[in-house]
Amino acid sequence: MTSSRPARHELPPLAVTAGCTPGRTPARAEPFFAGPVCVLTGSYTFSAASELAEAVKTYGLATIVGEETGGQPDPFGNALPFMLPRSRLPVNIATATSIRANGNVTDFSSVNPDIVVRTTADDIRRGFDPVIARAANCPPTIDPLTWCAIRHA
Repeated sequence: MTSSRPARHELPPLAVTAGCTPGRTPARAEPFFAGPVCVLTGSYTFSAASELAEAVKTYGLATIVGEETGGQPDPFGNALPFMLPRSRLPVNIATATSIRANGNVTDFSSVNPDIVVRTTADDIRRGFDPVIARAANCPPTIDPLTWCAIRHA
């Protein structure tokens, strides 16, 4: 039995087929923003935000700035609530789990930023946000059309 799941560090084919077909350059949607994009993360980045950060990192869509995410990008969800029959304690059980954009089902780590910026207690006292300040000078990221061409070269 073969698995259609991508190998570790291989980009999932599903994302590649979304507007990126070998031998064909997709038309650029208009309006198209071609400037640098930063995604800010920190220890309070959980759930869908963590999944988004991991997908952005996997596909090189933006530069991740800040601190490691607080949550894993492969969370459990769709809670099914029920009550235990004898104790009458309310319980929730997950009925679904997400798989990272990179397809690695054995990686349970958080998302590490491309540019680590730590907020100190002094920053908080002064009302200064070093992550926002760093993101104001965000480096350029690879153009999605270039990424598509590189992926299928």
